[in-house]
Amino acid sequence: MACCVFTAYVMSRIIKACELFDLRILEVKYNDSDSDFSSAPSFQPVYGQQSNTTSRTAAAHTGKAGQQQPSEDQPWTTTRLLVTGMICSACVSTITHALTSHPAVLRANISLPLSRATIMFNATNASTEDLISIIEDVGYGAEALVTGYGGSGAQNLRLVRREEELQALKIAFNGAAKWATAIATFDWARYIAEGTHLAGALDPMLQLSALVVAVSVQATHGRWIHHNAWSSCYARGRFQLPNLTMDTLLSLSLALSVSLSLFNIGLHGLAGPQTKTYFSTASFLTVVISGGRYLDVTLKRQGAASFARLFGLQQELDLGTVIVEQKVRVDQEEVNKPIETVLTQCPMNLLTPLDVYHIPAGVVIPCDSYVLRGQSLIDEANMTGESRPVRKSVGDLLMSGTRNISASVVAVVLKEQAQSSLEKLVDSIEEATEMKYTGASSGEELMPAVVQIVTRHFVPVVLVLALVDFILILGSPTCYLPLTDRTNVACERAMAILAAACPCAIGLANPSAIMAGIDAAYTQGVLLPGGANALETLSRLTHLVLDKTGTLTEGRLKTSKALFAEPFRSDARKRQLCYNVLSAAERDEAQAHPMGRAVFQWCVRQLQESSHLQQAICEPGASPARNISKVTGKGVFAEVQDHNDIWHVVHIGSERFLSEHHISVAPDTATQLAGLQARAQVHFALDGKYAGTFVLQDTIRQNAPAVIQSLRSLGLNLTMLTGDTVVEAHRVSSQLQIPVLAARSLPQEKRDLVVSLRESSVEGRTNNVVAMLGDGLNDAPAQAAADVGILFSLSPLSSRSSNSTSSLALGTSAADVIVMTADLTAVPKLISIARKTMLQARVNTYWAILYNTVAIALAMGVGEPFGLKSPDASSAGMMMAFSSITVLGMSLQLRQRLN
Repeated sequence: MACCVFTAYVMSRIIKACELFDLRILEVKYNDSDSDFSSAPSFQPVYGQQSNTTSRTAAAHTGKAGQQQPSEDQPWTTTRLLVTGMICSACVSTITHALTSHPAVLRANISLPLSRATIMFNATNASTEDLISIIEDVGYGAEALVTGYGGSGAQNLRLVRREEELQALKIAFNGAAKWATAIATFDWARYIAEGTHLAGALDPMLQLSALVVAVSVQATHGRWIHHNAWSSCYARGRFQLPNLTMDTLLSLSLALSVSLSLFNIGLHGLAGPQTKTYFSTASFLTVVISGGRYLDVTLKRQGAASFARLFGLQQELDLGTVIVEQKVRVDQEEVNKPIETVLTQCPMNLLTPLDVYHIPAGVVIPCDSYVLRGQSLIDEANMTGESRPVRKSVGDLLMSGTRNISASVVAVVLKEQAQSSLEKLVDSIEEATEMKYTGASSGEELMPAVVQIVTRHFVPVVLVLALVDFILILGSPTCYLPLTDRTNVACERAMAILAAACPCAIGLANPSAIMAGIDAAYTQGVLLPGGANALETLSRLTHLVLDKTGTLTEGRLKTSKALFAEPFRSDARKRQLCYNVLSAAERDEAQAHPMGRAVFQWCVRQLQESSHLQQAICEPGASPARNISKVTGKGVFAEVQDHNDIWHVVHIGSERFLSEHHISVAPDTATQLAGLQARAQVHFALDGKYAGTFVLQDTIRQNAPAVIQSLRSLGLNLTMLTGDTVVEAHRVSSQLQIPVLAARSLPQEKRDLVVSLRESSVEGRTNNVVAMLGDGLNDAPAQAAADVGILFSLSPLSSRSSNSTSSLALGTSAADVIVMTADLTAVPKLISIARKTMLQARVNTYWAILYNTVAIALAMGVGEPFGLKSPDASSAGMMMAFSSITVLGMSLQLRQRLN
């Protein structure tokens, strides 16, 4: 009894320490410029481009996607539900199986850290209410994720903070500890009064008091355990078999201890010398369970703390306002009348593309934009992990979620807030936490399959073991104890077995380690939309294919020379028209490709410098554009409206692209370009006639040689694949000592080369595990065909456009990994993180299985022949709690090592 009291005291001190040092984990500032707000995002689904959808579908045939592809003739709808009551991956597996068993459900991905289910289903055969009912039928709570302004933010924040759950567990722990101590006091008083003349009067009263208190503890402070265990028995007005979980085992152990006490009281009376009760055991087991679950939830809360910073930024954007500029003519009917600028106040979340707005110093940038006037230092740590501020000037791109820290600038919106980098970043991290069960397991995925099987059948096996042990003791021919004593011994053993088993430790082994890996990758500026599958594949990587431009080179292409054909060469106003239409045509491409970015920035800056030539309603780079068509790897076609409301046809791209549209480079320009073949060239035409060429320069990244050496030290084979010229490819190859797989490759050719590389045999391996590292949409087909697609991009998810409204695009992006930082060293760090994470996941799994095996064996009395006493139910409960805590503790230690 003293041991139980000491145990409760120790757990109480631990909980106090957690509360003392918690420091509002979800509100910790990672940078001095971080906001004090803390909230969650409103749900905005991420959809891929149609071209990416095609690529991913093709990837499915190469074995990468691994999931059933939706049929376009079905009315598929995607929804998200908040799910309560999940503890470990066993719960995830149960819910996933229940959802996917419904004929209308195509796919169900569950995020354990965020308690969320993303479901794709046929809207004609099922509704959101039906999906909620399915989840409730298996014993969990569910509610629809509210979309719209401020709706899901409060729900996300509540789930990530887990304050309600922690407060309820704290009340349960404190109440159970208080009344368990009272029962211990009653037992101590009975022991002191034993043999005295007071025993006859005190014993029945103390025993009755203990009975009342024990039943009260189970009805109040232990009620959550019994509710979780048996709530699934009655759903939608009908009875059904319960969903067997760890709470089922604990509830049975508690119920057995109280029932056995009542049985003994009924058999021998309140004051009988043979009356053996287990009220203290039940109460202290409730204390241990509540305290252990409190510590468990606290560790999970720390594991999800990375989301808070982004949720806080979203809350700030929801509440913030900016000043928007609008240019209007004094007289709309007179084109030559002067233009006035009108300033209005506008909520940040109502900004729309091409709005011109002011960003004061200290304010979070609300939308993906580009700088129109001014220059300032921008803190990009929230988005890229880069701690040093970056100076931005006219034409430079700004990401939402970054913070302006030095001077006010004026910017033009490229994407509205719902489509911006911050929203996509949050959605990508949420997607990375989702657990996807495809029903197929390769040899490399054997451990997750084993874990799924163990967690699914663990509880029934434990119940069978407890029953078998009970029967063996009760009917043992070598035991000469009376039947009632044998019943007590058998029940004690069953209680210990039920309390010692902890399937959640096994179920948390992989998710807790993977969350640590995802968090460590994020601190290095890397996102993992591919989640656990991407980490697992990266840990087995054998071959890395690298793009050149923007990956091995700086990607900050600068226009070294601009060659114009007549009449643009001699007419400044014609050149201004050219800059205007080119910047508008490259406005979207500037966010995804370094060449497009270089052309866009050059044109915007030239327009700003020559803005005195004439007035215009549209700001530089903001002219209306329509019928934009991108031919990946070749160029862009668009129609752009000038300041006189005349639409011009624009072609921008390679010489091959222009020739396919029957446009040839002017002979005098071709002569000038003949000596510049080693440099990147972008040709452009206006209204079907050649207009000029930009010559771009790029340099090899300063740390590229060291990164190549680091990758080789990890045992990887490296090759370079580029669409640039052969001369430029071999120049970079000779400096970095990396072989060229191919040059002048179109996107589809890159894909075919990656597929052949995957299927080739190297060093006795049947197949390579190949990753494709690239920075643009022209690399998307190759990334989709690779085992892992890695997007090296300063604009998060730049290849994940949200223009499509089709829910069929769920999960169709080519990028499994997105490197947001400009530091290429993040790539070898990521591979190292992946290997350490998967190693820790395996260690966690082996430890949890071994620990549970030993704990159950000891509870069954296997150690008694060797002098090891079988634990009672309270001690077994301590062992159970320690199992989950050690697994979570090892994963938190991994997080610290990786960071």
